[in-house]
Amino acid sequence: MQLRLIVCILALAFCLPAMAQNTQPAYHHNKIAILPFHMEIMLQSVRDTSAEARFRLEVEKGIQCQQRMHDILTEDEDRLLVEIQDIEKTNELLQKAGIDLRKVTFMDPAKISRILGVDAILTCDIRDRLVQRFQGSPRYHPMTPQQDGLYLPTGHLHVQFFDGKSGKKIWKFEDLNNAFNWRKPKQIDKVMTRSFEHVRSEFPYTKL
Repeated sequence: MQLRLIVCILALAFCLPAMAQNTQPAYHHNKIAILPFHMEIMLQSVRDTSAEARFRLEVEKGIQCQQRMHDILTEDEDRLLVEIQDIEKTNELLQKAGIDLRKVTFMDPAKISRILGVDAILTCDIRDRLVQRFQGSPRYHPMTPQQDGLYLPTGHLHVQFFDGKSGKKIWKFEDLNNAFNWRKPKQIDKVMTRSFEHVRSEFPYTKL
């Protein structure tokens, strides 16, 4: 009886590592690309509220955030375990392929990876929101703004990492509590830096 128990324990000990290994997909990437951010900017956050102006602003800020994310992830190359493609090269290849930079976030990751010649892609989007602050309460509630001063801007950052061969999502990051006010560049830069540094600390190709 004791011998049978010992045999069972040994068999289980040998099986567990194999089981754990099978549940963890093995991915190895040498080069990745960061795509232009998809932006949703509230009209109340900008001075010129025309559709054309908003379109231009979202493209401009999408590339600005893309560059900032690249700069922060590559800031300490000794901790980075993968090569990140130059932003200018990424955007040039996308434009040559006739791809709308505002829509690339939602396209097939495997196809985009082939176009860019990379092993994986990082997609990001920031969605601008305004919330109302009620007097005497610390809570914030989504509202349709009617009066200036009663509403505060906030932003939702979503980051996803896709394997270029399979197109599967293998990592994601969310930050839902940032104040993006595009009328205040210094404040925006501070918010982006703090949020993107958090992404870097969680990114699977950053050494702890």
